[in-house]
Amino acid sequence: MNLTLYTSNRFFKPLLVATLLTVLIAVPSINGWAQEDCKQAMNAAVAAASNQEPITVSMKDLQKRPEDYYGKEVTIAGEINRSFTPNIFTIRARNEDILVISNAPRPEVVLPLNASAKRVRLTGVVQPYDRGQLECAYGPLHLEGAEGRSFTKNAVLIVNKEQPAKETETAKLEKPLPAVPTPETRAPVPAMPPTVPTPEVATPEAPKPEPSKSLPRTAGELPLLALIGLVALSGAWVKSALE
Repeated sequence: MNLTLYTSNRFFKPLLVATLLTVLIAVPSINGWAQEDCKQAMNAAVAAASNQEPITVSMKDLQKRPEDYYGKEVTIAGEINRSFTPNIFTIRARNEDILVISNAPRPEVVLPLNASAKRVRLTGVVQPYDRGQLECAYGPLHLEGAEGRSFTKNAVLIVNKEQPAKETETAKLEKPLPAVPTPETRAPVPAMPPTVPTPEVATPEAPKPEPSKSLPRTAGELPLLALIGLVALSGAWVKSALE
């Protein structure tokens, strides 16, 4: 029996430790998934309401009949009363507050209506006050010590400041094209008068050289040599005859 108990303890303790570690690791993940689901659900509800035209209502009507405005986007005006964080504050009217939760600091989501900037106007989506649901979607509200106040019994205003939209293709096409630099304007070149062909002037021809007046040669040198030879032979014959 002791062996059985020892064996049981030997395997039970590691199993218990492994189970505790699994729970410690899994719980934060489960909480993270749940918070992400809450945030997505709340963002979807706010986005759907933001597609409608905002309704201008008085603080009195919103406090008296909040259920008439759940899931709708409204515009209200009142005085800033409490500030819990830069994004969480209350608007006061008729001695009652309405809690405002925004995704941007207060100066970016309110419109001052007087010089002191205490009375403001803002637009948001009306949701019922459910602290667990709101903290699941937006994190801690830091309302410690304020639970039970009027704003925990009234509606809550969720302000989702729109981010600047990305430039669409249509917007790109609507942009004017950059001006094309035009070439420099040059002074016009004056037109040249048409050229008139000048008549050609006939130049007198140079006089041709006159032919030489010397007599033409009628015979070549060979007959002259023959004649000289004949005379020489004749002279030699005559001389030999005389002797």
